[in-house]
Amino acid sequence: MRELAGRFSFRKVSDRRLVFTRFVLDEVRRLRSEGLESIRCLDIGSGRGMARDPRYVAAIGAEVDHLVGVEPDDTLERSDTPFEELHPTLLQDAPLEPGSIHVAYAFMVMEHVAEPRAFLEAVHRVLHPQGVFLFLTPNGRHYFVRIAATLHRLGLDEMVLHRVRRRQVGAYHYPVHYRFNHPDRIRRLAGEVGFGDVSLAFFEGWEAHHYFPGVFRPLYTGLSALQRTRQKPEVLLNLVGRLVP
Repeated sequence: MRELAGRFSFRKVSDRRLVFTRFVLDEVRRLRSEGLESIRCLDIGSGRGMARDPRYVAAIGAEVDHLVGVEPDDTLERSDTPFEELHPTLLQDAPLEPGSIHVAYAFMVMEHVAEPRAFLEAVHRVLHPQGVFLFLTPNGRHYFVRIAATLHRLGLDEMVLHRVRRRQVGAYHYPVHYRFNHPDRIRRLAGEVGFGDVSLAFFEGWEAHHYFPGVFRPLYTGLSALQRTRQKPEVLLNLVGRLVP
Protein backbone atom coordinates (compact mmCIF):
# COMPACT_ATOMS: atom_id res chain seq x y z
CA MET A 1 0.00 0.00 0.00
CA ARG A 2 2.78 2.42 0.93
CA GLU A 3 4.62 1.74 -2.33
CA LEU A 4 1.48 2.20 -4.42
CA ALA A 5 0.54 5.40 -2.62
CA GLY A 6 3.95 6.89 -3.34
CA ARG A 7 3.87 6.76 -7.14
CA PHE A 8 1.78 7.56 -10.20
CA SER A 9 0.62 4.08 -11.22
CA PHE A 10 -1.05 4.68 -14.56
CA ARG A 11 -1.45 1.64 -16.85
CA LYS A 12 1.19 -0.28 -14.96
CA VAL A 13 -1.26 -2.81 -13.47
CA SER A 14 -2.78 -5.58 -15.56
CA ASP A 15 -5.34 -6.98 -13.11
CA ARG A 16 -6.79 -5.10 -10.15
CA ARG A 17 -8.16 -8.36 -8.71
CA LEU A 18 -4.62 -9.68 -8.36
CA VAL A 19 -3.36 -6.46 -6.78
CA PHE A 20 -6.19 -6.45 -4.27
CA THR A 21 -5.84 -10.13 -3.41
CA ARG A 22 -2.17 -9.54 -2.65
CA PHE A 23 -3.14 -6.69 -0.30
CA VAL A 24 -5.48 -9.01 1.58
CA LEU A 25 -2.93 -11.82 1.80
CA ASP A 26 -0.23 -9.40 2.99
CA GLU A 27 -2.48 -8.44 5.92
CA VAL A 28 -3.17 -12.08 6.75
CA ARG A 29 0.55 -12.82 6.81
CA ARG A 30 1.24 -9.72 8.89
CA LEU A 31 -1.23 -10.87 11.52
CA ARG A 32 0.35 -14.34 11.52
CA SER A 33 3.75 -12.76 12.13
CA GLU A 34 2.27 -10.84 15.08
CA GLY A 35 1.27 -14.09 16.75
CA LEU A 36 -2.36 -14.61 15.76
CA GLU A 37 -2.84 -18.33 15.32
CA SER A 38 -6.45 -18.33 14.10
CA ILE A 39 -7.56 -15.72 11.57
CA ARG A 40 -11.17 -15.04 10.61
CA CYS A 41 -11.61 -13.21 7.32
CA LEU A 42 -14.78 -11.52 6.05
CA ASP A 43 -15.63 -11.07 2.36
CA ILE A 44 -18.24 -8.32 2.02
CA GLY A 45 -20.42 -8.50 -1.09
CA SER A 46 -18.33 -11.07 -2.89
CA GLY A 47 -21.07 -12.57 -4.99
CA ARG A 48 -19.50 -15.36 -6.99
CA GLY A 49 -15.97 -14.00 -6.76
CA MET A 50 -14.02 -10.90 -7.72
CA ALA A 51 -15.56 -9.90 -11.05
CA ARG A 52 -17.27 -13.33 -10.93
CA ASP A 53 -13.93 -15.16 -10.81
CA PRO A 54 -13.79 -17.39 -7.71
CA ARG A 55 -10.05 -18.09 -7.88
CA TYR A 56 -9.01 -14.99 -5.97
CA VAL A 57 -11.37 -15.58 -3.07
CA ALA A 58 -10.29 -19.24 -3.02
CA ALA A 59 -6.66 -18.11 -2.71
CA ILE A 60 -7.59 -16.02 0.33
CA GLY A 61 -9.62 -18.86 1.81
CA ALA A 62 -6.62 -21.17 1.55
CA GLU A 63 -4.56 -18.93 3.87
CA VAL A 64 -7.09 -18.12 6.59
CA ASP A 65 -8.68 -20.33 9.22
CA HIS A 66 -12.27 -19.26 8.71
CA LEU A 67 -13.67 -17.41 5.69
CA VAL A 68 -17.03 -15.69 6.12
CA GLY A 69 -19.11 -14.26 3.28
CA VAL A 70 -21.82 -11.60 3.44
CA GLU A 71 -23.76 -11.34 0.19
CA PRO A 72 -27.30 -9.91 -0.22
CA ASP A 73 -27.90 -12.04 -3.32
CA ASP A 74 -30.00 -14.81 -1.73
CA THR A 75 -29.67 -17.05 -4.80
CA LEU A 76 -26.05 -17.80 -3.90
CA GLU A 77 -25.49 -21.15 -2.21
CA ARG A 78 -22.63 -21.64 0.25
CA SER A 79 -21.73 -24.88 -1.52
CA ASP A 80 -20.90 -22.80 -4.63
CA THR A 81 -18.34 -20.74 -2.70
CA PRO A 82 -15.16 -21.25 -0.62
CA PHE A 83 -16.90 -19.84 2.48
CA GLU A 84 -17.28 -21.81 5.69
CA GLU A 85 -20.05 -19.40 6.62
CA LEU A 86 -22.31 -17.37 4.31
CA HIS A 87 -24.93 -14.79 5.29
CA PRO A 88 -27.40 -13.80 2.53
CA THR A 89 -27.97 -10.27 3.79
CA LEU A 90 -26.48 -6.79 4.05
CA LEU A 91 -23.50 -6.46 6.36
CA GLN A 92 -25.53 -4.30 8.75
CA ASP A 93 -27.94 -7.19 9.31
CA ALA A 94 -25.46 -10.08 9.39
CA PRO A 95 -25.30 -12.04 12.67
CA LEU A 96 -21.58 -11.53 13.27
CA GLU A 97 -20.09 -11.26 16.74
CA PRO A 98 -18.49 -7.89 17.60
CA GLY A 99 -14.72 -8.01 17.34
CA SER A 100 -14.73 -11.41 15.64
CA ILE A 101 -13.14 -10.51 12.28
CA HIS A 102 -9.41 -9.98 11.76
CA VAL A 103 -9.41 -9.05 8.06
CA ALA A 104 -12.50 -7.68 6.32
CA TYR A 105 -12.41 -6.77 2.65
CA ALA A 106 -14.74 -5.43 -0.04
CA PHE A 107 -13.90 -5.59 -3.75
CA MET A 108 -15.98 -3.24 -5.94
CA VAL A 109 -18.64 -2.86 -3.26
CA MET A 110 -18.35 0.65 -1.79
CA GLU A 111 -19.93 2.28 -4.86
CA HIS A 112 -23.03 0.12 -4.28
CA VAL A 113 -23.48 1.04 -0.61
CA ALA A 114 -26.77 2.87 -0.01
CA GLU A 115 -26.12 3.77 3.66
CA PRO A 116 -22.40 4.56 4.11
CA ARG A 117 -22.46 5.34 7.82
CA ALA A 118 -24.45 2.23 8.76
CA PHE A 119 -22.15 0.13 6.57
CA LEU A 120 -18.93 1.50 8.05
CA GLU A 121 -20.25 1.30 11.61
CA ALA A 122 -20.98 -2.38 10.97
CA VAL A 123 -17.43 -2.92 9.67
CA HIS A 124 -15.98 -1.19 12.72
CA ARG A 125 -18.18 -3.22 15.05
CA VAL A 126 -17.18 -6.65 13.73
CA LEU A 127 -13.44 -5.92 13.49
CA HIS A 128 -11.05 -7.33 16.07
CA PRO A 129 -8.90 -4.67 17.85
CA GLN A 130 -5.96 -5.86 15.71
CA GLY A 131 -8.14 -6.07 12.60
CA VAL A 132 -8.10 -4.23 9.31
CA PHE A 133 -10.62 -3.33 6.61
CA LEU A 134 -9.45 -3.29 2.98
CA PHE A 135 -11.48 -2.15 -0.01
CA LEU A 136 -11.20 -1.35 -3.70
CA THR A 137 -13.73 0.89 -5.44
CA PRO A 138 -13.93 3.16 -8.50
CA ASN A 139 -12.50 6.52 -7.46
CA GLY A 140 -15.13 9.26 -7.27
CA ARG A 141 -12.57 11.78 -8.57
CA HIS A 142 -11.96 9.89 -11.82
CA TYR A 143 -13.56 11.28 -14.99
CA PHE A 144 -15.31 7.99 -15.78
CA VAL A 145 -16.93 7.82 -12.35
CA ARG A 146 -17.93 11.49 -12.54
CA ILE A 147 -19.63 10.81 -15.89
CA ALA A 148 -21.32 7.67 -14.54
CA ALA A 149 -22.50 9.45 -11.38
CA THR A 150 -23.97 12.31 -13.44
CA LEU A 151 -25.83 9.83 -15.65
CA HIS A 152 -27.07 8.09 -12.52
CA ARG A 153 -28.48 11.34 -11.10
CA LEU A 154 -30.22 11.97 -14.42
CA GLY A 155 -31.64 8.44 -14.47
CA LEU A 156 -29.78 7.61 -17.69
CA ASP A 157 -27.04 5.29 -16.44
CA GLU A 158 -28.86 1.99 -16.98
CA MET A 159 -29.83 2.89 -20.54
CA VAL A 160 -26.30 4.02 -21.46
CA LEU A 161 -24.70 0.99 -19.77
CA HIS A 162 -26.87 -1.43 -21.71
CA ARG A 163 -25.92 0.32 -24.94
CA VAL A 164 -22.16 0.23 -24.39
CA ARG A 165 -21.89 -3.15 -22.63
CA ARG A 166 -24.97 -4.89 -24.04
CA ARG A 167 -25.21 -8.59 -23.21
CA GLN A 168 -22.44 -8.47 -20.61
CA VAL A 169 -24.47 -6.25 -18.27
CA GLY A 170 -26.85 -8.90 -17.00
CA ALA A 171 -24.01 -11.14 -15.91
CA TYR A 172 -22.37 -8.74 -13.47
CA HIS A 173 -24.24 -5.48 -13.00
CA TYR A 174 -25.73 -4.41 -9.66
CA PRO A 175 -27.38 -1.05 -8.85
CA VAL A 176 -24.95 1.69 -7.86
CA HIS A 177 -25.35 4.71 -5.59
CA TYR A 178 -21.93 6.45 -5.71
CA ARG A 179 -22.37 7.63 -2.11
CA PHE A 180 -19.25 6.06 -0.65
CA ASN A 181 -16.42 6.06 -3.18
CA HIS A 182 -15.03 9.59 -2.90
CA PRO A 183 -11.72 9.87 -0.99
CA ASP A 184 -12.79 12.90 1.05
CA ARG A 185 -16.01 11.29 2.23
CA ILE A 186 -14.29 8.03 3.07
CA ARG A 187 -11.66 9.82 5.17
CA ARG A 188 -14.23 11.97 6.96
CA LEU A 189 -16.68 9.19 7.74
CA ALA A 190 -13.95 6.74 8.78
CA GLY A 191 -12.75 9.26 11.36
CA GLU A 192 -16.27 9.91 12.62
CA VAL A 193 -17.00 6.20 13.02
CA GLY A 194 -13.79 5.60 14.99
CA PHE A 195 -11.10 4.35 12.63
CA GLY A 196 -7.75 5.65 13.78
CA ASP A 197 -5.67 4.97 10.68
CA VAL A 198 -6.89 5.64 7.12
CA SER A 199 -4.57 4.92 4.18
CA LEU A 200 -5.63 5.43 0.55
CA ALA A 201 -3.82 4.72 -2.71
CA PHE A 202 -4.73 5.00 -6.39
CA PHE A 203 -3.88 3.13 -9.59
CA GLU A 204 -5.29 2.58 -13.07
CA GLY A 205 -5.08 -0.13 -15.68
CA TRP A 206 -7.14 -0.39 -18.86
CA GLU A 207 -10.55 -0.97 -17.25
CA ALA A 208 -12.32 2.19 -18.45
CA HIS A 209 -11.67 1.73 -22.18
CA HIS A 210 -14.38 -0.97 -22.39
CA TYR A 211 -16.98 1.72 -21.73
CA PHE A 212 -15.89 3.93 -24.64
CA PRO A 213 -16.54 1.82 -27.77
CA GLY A 214 -16.69 2.96 -31.37
CA VAL A 215 -17.13 6.69 -31.86
CA PHE A 216 -16.50 7.32 -28.14
CA ARG A 217 -12.98 5.86 -28.21
CA PRO A 218 -11.32 9.22 -29.14
CA LEU A 219 -12.91 10.73 -26.02
CA TYR A 220 -11.29 8.04 -23.90
CA THR A 221 -7.95 8.56 -25.63
CA GLY A 222 -8.06 12.31 -25.02
CA LEU A 223 -9.06 12.06 -21.36
CA SER A 224 -6.39 9.42 -20.72
CA ALA A 225 -3.76 11.63 -22.34
CA LEU A 226 -4.82 14.47 -20.05
CA GLN A 227 -4.45 12.20 -17.03
CA ARG A 228 -0.98 11.13 -18.10
CA THR A 229 0.03 14.76 -18.49
CA ARG A 230 -1.35 15.86 -15.12
CA GLN A 231 0.45 13.05 -13.20
CA LYS A 232 -1.97 13.20 -10.26
CA PRO A 233 -2.41 9.83 -8.49
CA GLU A 234 -5.57 10.91 -6.68
CA VAL A 235 -7.58 11.06 -9.92
CA LEU A 236 -6.77 7.52 -11.11
CA LEU A 237 -9.62 5.05 -11.50
CA ASN A 238 -9.03 2.51 -8.74
CA LEU A 239 -9.17 3.67 -5.15
CA VAL A 240 -7.83 1.16 -2.64
CA GLY A 241 -8.10 1.75 1.08
CA ARG A 242 -6.87 0.37 4.38
CA LEU A 243 -8.78 1.27 7.56
CA VAL A 244 -7.59 0.28 11.04
CA PRO A 245 -9.65 0.72 14.25
